[in-house]
Amino acid sequence: MEEVQKYITELKLEGRMSENTIRSYAVDLNKVASFAHEKGIFSGEELTSDFLAEYIEKLKDEGKSASTIARNIVSIKSFCKYLCGVKKLKYDISENLKSPKVEGKAPEILTRTQIKKLFEMPESNSPKGQRDLAILNLLYATGIKVSELAKLKLEDLDMQIGSIEVRGAKRERMIPFDKATRDVLMSYLNEGRRHLITSTSESLLFVNYKGESISRQGLWKMLRTYAKEAGLDMTITPEMLRHSFAAHMVERGADLDAVQFMMGHVSPSSMKKYAKETKDYIRDVYNSTHI
Repeated sequence: MEEVQKYITELKLEGRMSENTIRSYAVDLNKVASFAHEKGIFSGEELTSDFLAEYIEKLKDEGKSASTIARNIVSIKSFCKYLCGVKKLKYDISENLKSPKVEGKAPEILTRTQIKKLFEMPESNSPKGQRDLAILNLLYATGIKVSELAKLKLEDLDMQIGSIEVRGAKRERMIPFDKATRDVLMSYLNEGRRHLITSTSESLLFVNYKGESISRQGLWKMLRTYAKEAGLDMTITPEMLRHSFAAHMVERGADLDAVQFMMGHVSPSSMKKYAKETKDYIRDVYNSTHI
């Protein structure tokens, strides 16, 4: 179905969605197109609400999880909106599709003892170890996403006041970090980083052994290795450090809105509030609740 390929291409050109989201849409919609071909449907304008309902029933019969079905429905609804926009459909045939209730899984949280053990694993006298220790500290100290960490540049780092500036597509936010994180970052900047970069003009804060941007897979592998060395019988992900940052601050009485602001999970009203008060208040919350 050529409309699927055109839609995916348009998403890539728009640049509004992450690569992972676009890839997910492509997988879901290509499966819809394959099923449509089995039914003798070869064009987007031939799709019907009955066909979509039949496809969702097929997913249920195959034993797909509620979250998988919900994700497929999101992909389909987005595609149908596109088809309406390009006049392939007269009306939205997906409007009656209802997502199943997805039980939210509580995020896994590390204890402070587990985090301490993890931080003890990198070799502090090697360039890679200094980099890894800086990464671990920054993930836990700020709650930033892996994708955000990989894009951090030297100019985003303020060592004097101890903060990073995270630049998103729609907003920017300042996140403080503690003295311990500042110290390991300083060691990395003064010693380890110069042995990893391939050019003195490199602007990225963290690079891999090739001097290139760090990948999500590389960070996962690093965490798994250190978790095993620390004797932690669990699979640790960057997201767990992010969730631990939030949980530990809230446990110690941090303002939930301030924590959400630092993590980038904020409503427009919260953004407006913190755009006015911001940096001093956020730092006060951070200093009083993060260890």
